[in-house]
Amino acid sequence: MSKLTLHPATYILAIAEARTFRNTAINLHHSHCRDRNINLEYALSISVMFGFSIELYLKSFMLIVHNGIITKKHNLLELYSEIPNNLVIDFESRYQKYNKENFYLLGLAPIVSANAPKHKPSEKNPLFSLKTFEDALSSISNIFIEARYFFEKINEKQYSILWYNYEIFNALTEILDSAFKDYKYHM
Repeated sequence: MSKLTLHPATYILAIAEARTFRNTAINLHHSHCRDRNINLEYALSISVMFGFSIELYLKSFMLIVHNGIITKKHNLLELYSEIPNNLVIDFESRYQKYNKENFYLLGLAPIVSANAPKHKPSEKNPLFSLKTFEDALSSISNIFIEARYFFEKINEKQYSILWYNYEIFNALTEILDSAFKDYKYHM
């Protein structure tokens, strides 16, 4: 994995960006997405923002605990694997306090060609377990790339599916933000 060495204090900017992307995604969701009535363009933008926010939260922790060294990746699970065990335990503890009743993955699939199948393609809903923080993170581990380059995948198959869940995004970013605040307080 490619590494980048930065001044450890750059976490201040990274965390500010993480919070800004998170807050913008929340505001966009609340202003345009109601009762599972979600327009694809908003779901894509919200997914990109939440994905990037989670990436920046994880890299903020990395900047502090690894003395300014971060991994140049977008895969959230790969970044998470570099988080120290004491923080992993803390994230998990916070995650277990959530009611996961609304943690589902909603598939959004535009079909953009007359030559495409007449019905929505039968791609199975990924049956991710959402019992742990790592499970939830795994269910969206490539969300930034998947949502950001969504339109390019449509050419390959004449359709594409985005698995979306605001509640998962919100819970993960809320956990990371509160853990960061507590972590910084105890440094």
